[in-house]
Amino acid sequence: MAKITNIQVEHLAELSSLELTSAENNKMKADLEQILEFVDKIESANINISENLTGKIKLNDLREDEAKEGISQEKALQNAPKSENGCYVVSKVVD
Repeated sequence: MAKITNIQVEHLAELSSLELTSAENNKMKADLEQILEFVDKIESANINISENLTGKIKLNDLREDEAKEGISQEKALQNAPKSENGCYVVSKVVD
């Protein structure tokens, strides 16, 4: 992994229109180095990509659609601040 230099951090700060103190510059440098270390770990990870991770879905792998019991209208409206004729009442938002 390449080390981040203070000059690179200062350049990034300038590109981002940030004014960093010396302490902030050192903290940013340490944070960027940690990020690059993490990226190196990810790149070096030995993973096996299976067919299921390619984004392809086989139709037989999907579950069957099943109708389920919903909630009653009264239960749906029980916490509404105001309701009328089985509907939510809201303030007018469009003229």
